[in-house]
Amino acid sequence: MGWAYSVARIRALETRLVDKSKVTRILEADTLEDAIKVLQETEYSAYMSSLHSAEGREEAFSHELARVYRTVGDMVPEDWPVYLLRARYDYHNLKVALKASLTGQEAVPAAFSRLGRVAPEAISEAVKSNSLSDLPTDLRTAAITARAAYEEAGRLSALDGAVDRGMFSYLIDHTPLPGGKFLRGYFARLADIVNIRATVRARAMGLGPGQLGSMLVPGGYIDRDRFVAAYSGPEEGLADAFQ
Repeated sequence: MGWAYSVARIRALETRLVDKSKVTRILEADTLEDAIKVLQETEYSAYMSSLHSAEGREEAFSHELARVYRTVGDMVPEDWPVYLLRARYDYHNLKVALKASLTGQEAVPAAFSRLGRVAPEAISEAVKSNSLSDLPTDLRTAAITARAAYEEAGRLSALDGAVDRGMFSYLIDHTPLPGGKFLRGYFARLADIVNIRATVRARAMGLGPGQLGSMLVPGGYIDRDRFVAAYSGPEEGLADAFQ
């Protein structure tokens, strides 16, 4: 399927997306049923019947996101863009499985996502049984690094940072140029957001600059050294690193 068809298909889908006027109608709806009626006029109507409970809402959103990935996957002539976007959910599932294993708790099934490349059960079982060789190389490397980071620091935030670093290294390294220029930019902005959150979290936890450095991920537009330098200074100057 060529790009010309994909562009035409997207233009057609755009007419059924949630625009500003529909958002306003949803916000002004008197009841949940009225809000659902607005969504039923859009591209997202397939799973709206599940929105009557909190559990149903999460299920509906998950199903809808999976449908969007399938739709985009059917349109693009190359697999790698959707493959890379779905890889992020594998790293999320890896975090869930590692935290459950290291804390001796059972992971809640609902905490896993089914949007990744690898079945969440496979990731959970590989971590639980220490059969990391069953995982793709990128996930296996991230799991080993994350375990070591947790054992050294004794903090789950260190595990999060290690998995996130592995994920962004993988995403950046496997996004080809020039074809992946837009996606590379998207991942860079995502990395900046992760680093901003990590910096704010580190400040709230009272961590030192060295500990912050271990929480920052590569690939962003804002250099990690700028975060560490700003973090070492007065609190009111912290926002300067985000400019």
